Amino acid sequence: MKKFIFGVLILAGILYVGMRLAERRIDPPDRFAKGEKLQAELTDKTEGEARPAESAGSIQGSARLSDGSLAFGAMVTAHSKGFSGLRVSTYAVDGNFVLTGLPYGEYEISARNSLGEALGIAASVPPSGSASVEITFNQPNGDPYPAAYYAANLQFPSEEMRRDFQLQCRYCHQLGSPITRRHRTVEEWNAWITKMEGMGALLRSETREALPSILEAGMTGKPKTDWLLPSATPEIATTVLREWPMGIAGAYIHDLAVSKDGWIYGVDMSNDTVHALQIETGESKNWNIPRRGHPRGGYLQAAINPVGTFNAYQAPHSVEVAEEGRLWVTLSLGNEIMAMNPVNGETQHWSLPRGAFYPHTIRVKGEDVWFTVALSNHLGHLDLRTNELTVMPLPTSNGEQVASRLLMGPALGLASLKPYSDAHLYFGIGRLTGNGSRFMPLPYGIALHPDGSVWYSKVYDDRIGRFDPVTGAIQEWETPFWGPRRLEIDRDGVIWIPSFGNSLLARFDPKEERFSVYPLPLPAEGVDSPYALNIHPQTGDIWITSTQMDVLYRFNPKSESFTVYPLPTRVAFMREIEFTSDGEICTCYSNIPDRHMPDPKAKIFCLKAP
Repeated sequence: MKKFIFGVLILAGILYVGMRLAERRIDPPDRFAKGEKLQAELTDKTEGEARPAESAGSIQGSARLSDGSLAFGAMVTAHSKGFSGLRVSTYAVDGNFVLTGLPYGEYEISARNSLGEALGIAASVPPSGSASVEITFNQPNGDPYPAAYYAANLQFPSEEMRRDFQLQCRYCHQLGSPITRRHRTVEEWNAWITKMEGMGALLRSETREALPSILEAGMTGKPKTDWLLPSATPEIATTVLREWPMGIAGAYIHDLAVSKDGWIYGVDMSNDTVHALQIETGESKNWNIPRRGHPRGGYLQAAINPVGTFNAYQAPHSVEVAEEGRLWVTLSLGNEIMAMNPVNGETQHWSLPRGAFYPHTIRVKGEDVWFTVALSNHLGHLDLRTNELTVMPLPTSNGEQVASRLLMGPALGLASLKPYSDAHLYFGIGRLTGNGSRFMPLPYGIALHPDGSVWYSKVYDDRIGRFDPVTGAIQEWETPFWGPRRLEIDRDGVIWIPSFGNSLLARFDPKEERFSVYPLPLPAEGVDSPYALNIHPQTGDIWITSTQMDVLYRFNPKSESFTVYPLPTRVAFMREIEFTSDGEICTCYSNIPDRHMPDPKAKIFCLKAP
């Protein structure tokens, strides 16, 4: 018996050593960083053109259908031919419009509503002057429907399968876009799903088996035409929407941040780049992030296209601007936290310890940097007073999650023996058990409470949690909805949460420990998948991104009412929301790959609401 026990211990020891050696295969090639200073490469810089605000002009006029009647609810857009690719839009709610705040110069005007559109109308705006334009629609609007209307005919035999689809098949791009809406055979859909699994989709076995047939039957290329389309209403008539191109061809601007001095920073997850744009002058900069010796794909080098990126070594994911002006960035595949001086490009790097994978969303307050660690179910903290980076294990809700945290490092290390082959799929616990994403809680959004606590969401575990940095106590609450994503906290300490799976906004009062839910104004539940929200610092209104409907949502907590803002760009998948110092609401279009959009150039977008 003693020999048997001794043999078991020897085998266990060998297994343990083997696991640890496998995990070391994905250690940082240039050692673990603890504040190492490097230099980002400035690859492109465009000088801006100062145009004083008082020199801005306007374009006014009306939009009419081909029969001469007013084109109610038309979206009118002025595309600058010379100022940083700027596009300015507004709503002709009653058929009449005024486009304000236009830098002087030459413009091309377009307009559309559900019935028709007009293209290629020239206008010239003098300094501090105005131009008048009469628009007559000269062609029908061949496709007025959002992507969600093309995916609306999908039928699922169970709610669990629908949940699976909502959370796993919608987080990179719209489903129902021109690329995805056409009819395909079961075999074609099966090949697409296999590709998506390589990029991170975690489907339950019964969903995986049934989904190709569900998509073949429901994706016919025909929209659901009996639903009303999003339309401009009188309260948004004076809204001004501005868009600027950002980054290089193929850019994947995952998140953005706004500085007090008018710079907008976007992190390009697919090309390891920080893009910067001064929205009032058009000055721009592009910085390449130091790779620190990482292979393409970082610790996920086994994947053909890790988490949907195509040329990423570090994969910057989330970005925040600190009070002192530095940018703080999570490098999701390099497994690092990076600080960057946006003036001179100097960077500083901190590596996550072994066993922690995928730094996700970041928030900064004073000397404390907090972030979620998505794949390994941790909460991360960088204490700038001591230069110490630590990760705290978050609670697990089943045995698969415990096993996942223990085995993820060795599994990724073993899979890296066969790079760029999707070998990591053979080690997935969800595939072995058939339970899909249930092995991975996926800590996602993070927010800092006025009482000093740190709040987070778990997308795949349907939970939100609170961490007390003083006592170390962690408490979690199960949400009465699917897929809590990027949450925020209002001035009263109330938690606001978007439900990616159920198309709703949720409110959680920590004092009462009670949820309230507000369905988004949609033709049916599950039509949209709201990704993120933010709370306007002046009005207290909640702004919520859409990923499937080409709109922004505004929620007034006092009246408990929504306002919907249709967007000038189609196939608009939006993630983070930020605010400028004068109250504009800004986000970025974040489809991956960008070819899903009719105009695939990456863009940032700001809205000035009445």
